[in-house]
Amino acid sequence: MKEIEKRILLKLLENSSKNISQIAKELKISRQTVSKKINDMVKTGIIRRFSIDVNREKIGLKTKAYILIREVPDSKIREENEDKIREMREVSEFYYLLGSYDVVIEVAVKDEGELRKVIRALHKMEGIEKTETLLVHGIVKEDMGDPIKRVLLNESDRFK
Repeated sequence: MKEIEKRILLKLLENSSKNISQIAKELKISRQTVSKKINDMVKTGIIRRFSIDVNREKIGLKTKAYILIREVPDSKIREENEDKIREMREVSEFYYLLGSYDVVIEVAVKDEGELRKVIRALHKMEGIEKTETLLVHGIVKEDMGDPIKRVLLNESDRFK
């Protein structure tokens, strides 16, 4: 990735609502260059989407949890479960794991009652052998932008 692209990404991470003209002015480059670089980063998949960061608690999603799932080793059943879990609006993230569990999902719901409904729905799925729920009781930091900034700023050797 070229230095100019890194600088543009850093500006977008700082405030994604900045328009192209503002970014160009701050970086002292042309608006056309910024526009082209952003379009190129979208086409190559570096930028996946433009979004907003909503405070989930302020809109009523006060309970956050991670659910670890162990499944039977059957690819057809796993694909079916993947489709079902992907459609669950309570699930914000879904990852396959290597280790004692096969899957971890992040869930955001109004309360523990809704969380129980999600867990019951998971247990009704074929091939789910076990779940373990980790209820988040406090958030200290929630910022995916920081690891990206670390890479863009070449801060990879901070703990040597």
